[in-house]
Amino acid sequence: SPEGLDFVVMPQGECQNWRTKGDVWAKFGVTWDDAQYGWQMCPKANMWLMKVNAKTRRLLRLWEDLMTDFQLVSDAESIAPNPEHFDVTRHDQALLGMLLHASMVDTGRCRSYAKRSPPPGWAPKLHPVYGIEGLRGKQGVVPQAVFLPDKR
Repeated sequence: SPEGLDFVVMPQGECQNWRTKGDVWAKFGVTWDDAQYGWQMCPKANMWLMKVNAKTRRLLRLWEDLMTDFQLVSDAESIAPNPEHFDVTRHDQALLGMLLHASMVDTGRCRSYAKRSPPPGWAPKLHPVYGIEGLRGKQGVVPQAVFLPDKR
């Protein structure tokens, strides 16, 4: 990519903490009100572009591994408490978002937190289990033309 990005994802505009059930937060060992996770937009799991390399292969392996845990991706009631503003789980989207946030990929601040500032001294941290060092990504518009068949 011209910007050296590994991953571009289309945001859906809703907060990660509205769309991620309590069991996922517990699995990652983070809280829903953490600026690195809960304040960012949940990505669209069906609108992304990826440069194939070791970092993105690791992202896909982690995503696939998490998807095998039925409790994390099902509509079953969460065992761990849900976030305060939780509405409905977005299954694979929620897990993709959490993995990107764990890797310090900024998917954009959701509207509810747009004007808030993180606590003094706060800085994003690479997650010790789910973070992918050096993964460069961002939220952005994935051009529709990418998905259209070639008419030549």
